[in-house]
Amino acid sequence: MADWARNANDTAFIVFRDLYDLLEQAGQRTAVVHYQPARERWLDAPSTRGVAAALTALIPVSLSEKMAARSVRTFSERIGHSMRYQLRW
Repeated sequence: MADWARNANDTAFIVFRDLYDLLEQAGQRTAVVHYQPARERWLDAPSTRGVAAALTALIPVSLSEKMAARSVRTFSERIGHSMRYQLRW
């Protein structure tokens, strides 16, 4: 069982959640994915990941998303690559 509440700030999870929402809203989700957004607070769930993971979970998800995006942009600039894209409907 996935721990959605505890992993809300995980970059890979944020990408999954956003892609899931996009495909769902566009009526294009064709795979069966048993995903339900977290209902419990992360503090109520038992943890085996340690102090660093608990501290990371304290950061608001929106701030975590901005930090991850900035990190990708910075790395891309260093190697002369752009991760920019544009979706057109």
